[in-house]
Amino acid sequence: MGLDSVELILEVENAFSIRIPDKEAEEIITIRDFTNCVLRHRPTLDLIEVEKIIIEITADKCGVDIKRIKPETKIVEDLGID
Repeated sequence: MGLDSVELILEVENAFSIRIPDKEAEEIITIRDFTNCVLRHRPTLDLIEVEKIIIEITADKCGVDIKRIKPETKIVEDLGID
């Protein structure tokens, strides 16, 4: 997991006031994986709202158009975050 990935995880952790263990973070491949991870830690949150926030954070971190990011977008392969 590269520095960009760690920074992205930290931003998501801060946004949702959670802590994602390293082992769990290594299994995050897509935006949907990230959403499901957050919902495991905060099950009362709304899936659509969580996904929207993660997409916004990811778009900002990657410097890409938010419209380019979908739930099935692969964070490393499609967006180049290492």
